[in-house]
Amino acid sequence: MANQLAMNKSLAINNLRDAGYSQRRIAKTLGISRGAVRRHLVGEASNGTKAPTAPREQAPTGWEDSNSTTAPTGSEDHHQAENEATGNSKCEPFRSVIVEKCEAGLSARRIKRANFRDVRKLEDFDFSFNPTIKKNVVFELATGRFVRERRDVLWLGPPGTGKSHLCQSIGLSLIRAGMTVYYRSIFDVVRDFLHDEAMDGHQRILKRYLEPDLLIIDDMGMKQLPKRSGEYLFEVIMRRHDVRSTMMTSNRPLEEWGKLIGDVPSATAILDRFLHHSEVMQITGRSYRMGNPPKSSNSTKVPTGSATEEG
Repeated sequence: MANQLAMNKSLAINNLRDAGYSQRRIAKTLGISRGAVRRHLVGEASNGTKAPTAPREQAPTGWEDSNSTTAPTGSEDHHQAENEATGNSKCEPFRSVIVEKCEAGLSARRIKRANFRDVRKLEDFDFSFNPTIKKNVVFELATGRFVRERRDVLWLGPPGTGKSHLCQSIGLSLIRAGMTVYYRSIFDVVRDFLHDEAMDGHQRILKRYLEPDLLIIDDMGMKQLPKRSGEYLFEVIMRRHDVRSTMMTSNRPLEEWGKLIGDVPSATAILDRFLHHSEVMQITGRSYRMGNPPKSSNSTKVPTGSATEEG
């Protein structure tokens, strides 16, 4: 068994090397040290041997010369099929390992780039606390169909009812399904554009907001936004409209957005585009945090809410 595993690893190293992988990339892909890869390749070079790799597919005899009229024989077809089967069987022991590690690494990098405030899972959400949340609709959103259809989602409801948890959980599900997600609070959005505009980097920051399959903008309505916020938000929504999906959360009703942004025409234009092809999720009820205060042996005080609110 140990010999078989060693041969499988040898096959994997040689096939990845033949594919142009560097020693560092081979080591990372197979989950082994770079020294082990180097020792294998040095030993192979000194011995003048090479572990077998999958044979390359060759054209059947009789197809190589366009002027030839000889058709390939059944025996030749049989040998070609045997060679392909042998090559596949040699690659199979390490192919699944490579694919699994590559997918796990890609998913981890996408989660990091998503910049979630908290990495939340749907299975950790307490749907029993608030029956007004439509569980079937939430799990439908987690399939990503709305992203493939380029639709938007707006969560409305008071603080503490689970909006931030749900949108980040859906984002995590979509990343695991192979999509790209970027999460920002509305304050981060405005701060990013104000800072990069001052540094003459508007196009660079705009690209960051336009590229992901799903953009999540959280915490709309927590407080009034700085001047020109409406311009920045409108540009993002306008450029993503019918091209990429956007998900937003708001603690205030839509009719107050003009006051929050400080620009009624911009707020009207934002909502006109955002609500064009969108799913509106209205949540009512009391705060989950207020109903489940943290336990403390030293104090019985109810949380005051001075910490950062979560949707």
